[in-house]
Amino acid sequence: MKKLAIVSTKGGVGKTTITAELAISLKHRGYSVGALDLDSSSPTLHLAFGLKEPPKLDVDSKKEQILASYLDKGIELVTMASQWGPKTRVSWRGSDKGELTKQLLGEVIGWSSNLDFLCIDSPPSMSEEIFILAEDKTVVGYIIVTQPQPMSIADIERLVDFCRAESLPIFGIVSNFDGCISPQGDIFYPYLGGRVDVEEWARNHGIPFLGSIPQCSSNEQLAKIFDELAQNIISATPILLPRYETRKQFKRESLKIIIGE
Repeated sequence: MKKLAIVSTKGGVGKTTITAELAISLKHRGYSVGALDLDSSSPTLHLAFGLKEPPKLDVDSKKEQILASYLDKGIELVTMASQWGPKTRVSWRGSDKGELTKQLLGEVIGWSSNLDFLCIDSPPSMSEEIFILAEDKTVVGYIIVTQPQPMSIADIERLVDFCRAESLPIFGIVSNFDGCISPQGDIFYPYLGGRVDVEEWARNHGIPFLGSIPQCSSNEQLAKIFDELAQNIISATPILLPRYETRKQFKRESLKIIIGE
């Protein structure tokens, strides 16, 4: 089973939707696919698959495992929304979130034995979950999601810094909401502020660019775009960014004075 981590430090960039659509595209290519919602406080991956309510939580009491739910699309899904319900407030301290994340990434879930890919929708921010995820060496690569906006780029600068420091393999960057496709087929950018060329940004930072996802009213056209994204990921080889020079490491060590370690 190849674990693909879909990550972003900024909420609202469409990471959950990309996780679902990538899983669907991989399934259409004949792979056995699972999807894991790693957000314990606000799980919404089931909505991205078109479900109004989260699937029923099934448990194998003998094996002490959560059983993955099979969706109509043929994809296995596990989300804690099945446990909490769609409206219940869930407040977790860091240690609790970390323990649950370890369990979800471990043996507590009963996935199909022949699962080819597991698409992991990680929560936004650099919280406990992303640290636990980084410790899982069975994750074959990270897919970074952003928008072509300055504030989104400022956030992934920090995420890329984290991947570099932790030696995490990166498949590349996806630019989501990258324009709109008009009924005539033209792409336009109806956003406030300047548009950032994410492909150029990725090239300047030595990171592969996996593609742009525009807003579009045609499901068929979007399916083709996500199918191309899936192919780019399948054929890609994850990269490791070079470690920082000693001077940068000394700067990082100086932070211990501030936080009192």
